[in-house]
Amino acid sequence: MTGAIKTAERRVAAKTLVHGGGALMAWCVGNAKMVQRDSATLVSKGLSGVGKVDPLLALFDAVHLMALNPVAKGLSVYEERGFRYL
Repeated sequence: MTGAIKTAERRVAAKTLVHGGGALMAWCVGNAKMVQRDSATLVSKGLSGVGKVDPLLALFDAVHLMALNPVAKGLSVYEERGFRYL
């Protein structure tokens, strides 16, 4: 998780990861309590108390997966069906 947290921090600072303005994520980030253990940085759900941080943890999971730079297996269902724009 530390790598994803650091990557997210760097991308927010570089403005390549931008908050969409949603109240839920702002609330979750406000609830998060960061813990430094040795060389690791963690988000402690226990220290966050009744405040929920699950969407923030999901963001870190997504950042980790996208940092792996996955290659698409093919066209998306939207490209296959010709529906590419909203």
